[in-house]
Amino acid sequence: RDIDSFMEKILVTGAAGFIGAHLTKKLTARGVRVVGLDNINDYYDPNLKRDRMAALAKGELFVHENLEMKQWRTCSADTSSMRS
Repeated sequence: RDIDSFMEKILVTGAAGFIGAHLTKKLTARGVRVVGLDNINDYYDPNLKRDRMAALAKGELFVHENLEMKQWRTCSADTSSMRS
């Protein structure tokens, strides 16, 4: 089976980072819905991370949750507006 048939919605951790943002861009370009998890820390320029999230959020297939993995249980990502 084609891998795309398995990918309906994917969680990408570190979505505001270099790798996470590029992975998310590729996935959404293929029509995959993505929940991006990132706490936008100051490890490097938080403004750059916010800009990446804003660019990804322009599409209908991406939603960003600003939290850390240890907070995941409290995540209430509203994915209802994502295109099916």
